[in-house]
Amino acid sequence: MVDQRWVDLAFGYFGAYVLRDPGFNVAYWNAEFRRLDRNGDGQTVVNDEWPLRFFHFSGYSPRRPYLLSKWLGDRRASCCQSVPTSSRSARRTARSSRPTSSKNETGAAYAFDIASDGTPIDGVVRRLYRRELLAFEAGVATEEPPAAWGTNVGEFGAWLREPDDPRREARQLSRYLRALWSERPDIQVAFPDVIGRDASRLVAWARESGISSALRPTQSRRGASARRSR
Repeated sequence: MVDQRWVDLAFGYFGAYVLRDPGFNVAYWNAEFRRLDRNGDGQTVVNDEWPLRFFHFSGYSPRRPYLLSKWLGDRRASCCQSVPTSSRSARRTARSSRPTSSKNETGAAYAFDIASDGTPIDGVVRRLYRRELLAFEAGVATEEPPAAWGTNVGEFGAWLREPDDPRREARQLSRYLRALWSERPDIQVAFPDVIGRDASRLVAWARESGISSALRPTQSRRGASARRSR
């Protein structure tokens, strides 16, 4: 439906052939019309006649073996109830192939979730960095934010921990914590005066909530500029 749309051009450029054997590419989107059963030889067949060639496990997760596909949506009941053998076959086959699951299924870490200095990169950090970088490129900001990966290890985390407001109370907050506050209406309601009396309370809440140490300010903006210029 996306990159596969290029296959529509195959008939115009190549000698394409349409394979209509229902034993190929059985999947959640056609399972209502391709009944799976076992014949007398123990072989899985489709619609009592065609040998099952391969099953397309699109949207299947071994972590949710009861669900044939996460993409079923409202069709979940009609699909799985009308073709229970398909669901059982999917679960059995997926269990046997679980050791070869994708990296996402095995819980492998995403390489770009952590900066070179070990600072975790969440959605707040990404959006904050994007805003600051665009502001610099547009000439609104005078300094480019430091890169998350590279040789200047430590600058990225320090940049997130620096306060971005010169006012006395606001200096208790880091750039990261201010960005978090601006995105969370619930936090804004709980700590409305973020540049005044609620600044210290917000910092205490963030620490108690287990939010990364990227929230704590380290030094003035001036000091950071001098560090990067060395």
